[in-house]
Formats: sequence, C-alpha cells, structure tokens
Amino acid sequence: MRYSDFLENKHFRSITNAIRSILHGEPSAEFATARDMLIDVTWPYIAGDWRERFAALQTVMLEMHGTSINVDDVQWLLTQLNTLDRPDALVSLLMAHATAPVEELLTPVEIAELTGTAESTWRNKAAAGLPGAIKKGKQWLIPQRYAAN
Repeated sequence: MRYSDFLENKHFRSITNAIRSILHGEPSAEFATARDMLIDVTWPYIAGDWRERFAALQTVMLEMHGTSINVDDVQWLLTQLNTLDRPDALVSLLMAHATAPVEELLTPVEIAELTGTAESTWRNKAAAGLPGAIKKGKQWLIPQRYAAN
C-alpha cells in the first residue's frame, strides 16, 4: 500500500483525528496522562504488548471527552500492523499526520451559514465519513476547507 492510500483511508483518518484530539487538547492532568500514554504506545513501536497499551489509551480517551477509535478502525490498524514489512513506519506516519498543523474546525451550523446550505447536509456528510470531520461528544466538527468549496 502506498502512503497516499493510507492518507486517504477513512480508518487512518479516524485514528489520526483521535490522536490529534489528545495532542491538541486543553492542558490538564488528564490530557497530560493521555499524551504520556500516546507516546508510550507509539514510540518506539514494540509489537509485544502494543494492543494492551493501545486499549488502555482508548479507555483514557473515552473517559476524557467521549472520543474513542471505533472497532473497525482498530481492526484495520491491527491488520496493517500485522501485515506490513515495517509496522513502525505506519505508526510514524500516524504520528506525523496527527501532529501536522491543525486547520480550524467549524460546527455544521457555522459551515452551513458560510455555504448557504442546510445544517443537516453537513451533519449527514460528517456522519458518512467526510475526511477530516470529527465528533466531539454529540457535536460534529468539520474542517473549514469545505466552506471554500
């Protein structure tokens, strides 16, 4: 699989969005713990107990702000890690993408106002897997780049 295939993959994007929420979250003891766990899970990549450490990170993410990586995303990631010649390269790619500059995220109401479209259109697009859209609690957040289209 080429790097561009990973970058366009919905599971890859979901995972990096979840990681990004940890890295760019509000400073607090919980976020510091999650960041420490994230570093422990991703660097260096060690296959042995990775699943257990990743599951513990998932639990912390869910407790902090209701964000978690869904089962399909985790299964995709585990499949990739088990089949790639260099699974550490995928982990590095995940981290590089997750730490890239973050663009402003808008609510469906905000993006609907900017585009002259219905809020429900944007909620539906986000729920269907709009690249870059993330769900924080019950609220979808959509990258500002879609307002320009």
